[in-house]
Amino acid sequence: MIVSRSHDRLRLITQGDHAHFSAELLSLWKGQNLPDHPWRTEILRATRSHDNGWRELDAAPPLDPGTGHPWDFVDLPGHLRAELWQHGVERMAGEPVVAALVAMHALAIHSSGSPGVEIQELRAWLEEHIAELLEDANISRHDLEQSYIFLDWADAASLASCGVWDGRFGKAGLRGRFSAGVLELDPFPLVGATTFHIAYREIPARRYGGEADLGGELGAAKWRQMPVKVAPTGPSSR
Repeated sequence: MIVSRSHDRLRLITQGDHAHFSAELLSLWKGQNLPDHPWRTEILRATRSHDNGWRELDAAPPLDPGTGHPWDFVDLPGHLRAELWQHGVERMAGEPVVAALVAMHALAIHSSGSPGVEIQELRAWLEEHIAELLEDANISRHDLEQSYIFLDWADAASLASCGVWDGRFGKAGLRGRFSAGVLELDPFPLVGATTFHIAYREIPARRYGGEADLGGELGAAKWRQMPVKVAPTGPSSR
């Protein structure tokens, strides 16, 4: 769950809805020869599915005991993160290229910092599974890493639109800025400006008494659609 606070409200975006926007954006990507990429279908499938391991936690989000709010994805404890990423990779095992891209994403986002034992074990597990999946798919690590760049771009653009990193990012030659409902990208990878929508819910930013209390509030919350216009970076943003 992506959790952001605005005054007395919490805005909640599921990882699945964030990933959906990532894939919708990438499906219109015309730059960097993606339309002619031999694995375009697998890259789009992996982008749409890269956070599939969060599905169960998004359906019944656990509470952060320190805040009484649902855990934001950045702060989720290591043992839960390890479990969901392993599950997410295994769920895609029937599609080795897709599963390898999902595993590469999990490895990339856990590659820095000083991880605890659970994340160290997750890294080792991911490396082992990537090697096995590459062998199954008969592709090289280099080709996988080059293909992963597309997923990484789309993921970063979507997260910026969801309010992560204060709406700014820079990834492998692509820069982005989200402000006032507009995601500006440089260089611009689409044919023209396009508007997408990201599903979200809002709940009061109060301290919840337990997961049943939170679940009741979530059940009553209306689903809303946040428009995101994707456009080239304007002169004032360069």
